[in-house]
Amino acid sequence: MGDRARLIELLRKREVLRMRRVSADLGVTAAEHDKTAAMAEKLAEMISGNAPPPGEITASALRARLGLGVKLEAQREIAENRAEFLGNEVAQARRKLAQMKRRETIYGDKAAEERHGAAEAREGVAERLLPPGRRGRPV
Repeated sequence: MGDRARLIELLRKREVLRMRRVSADLGVTAAEHDKTAAMAEKLAEMISGNAPPPGEITASALRARLGLGVKLEAQREIAENRAEFLGNEVAQARRKLAQMKRRETIYGDKAAEERHGAAEAREGVAERLLPPGRRGRPV
């Protein structure tokens, strides 16, 4: 393998290592996104279940439900915002991973081309070194 092909192959390997890191981070971020979205959903259910029962209710019970409703709504909004942010992060990481995969493929193709070109050059040199009567025939 020529020096240029070796360098390109090292670039490809470095890209593979980067892809592994980004992929691991993507898995963690996607899991966190799913967990946060589920929490926002659960908070929305709790808010809808916090409605006062039909009939008479005391002022203190109404005040307690209102306070709980306000806190739940604030937590739900925070969870939804975090889920949206994490969703954007997951999408960005997937785009980055796809870009890295394309780059790794390009490096692999270039390394193969370099190896093929080096092999052809070696064959040409070997062909020129053969005696004139043996050129063009298999050895």
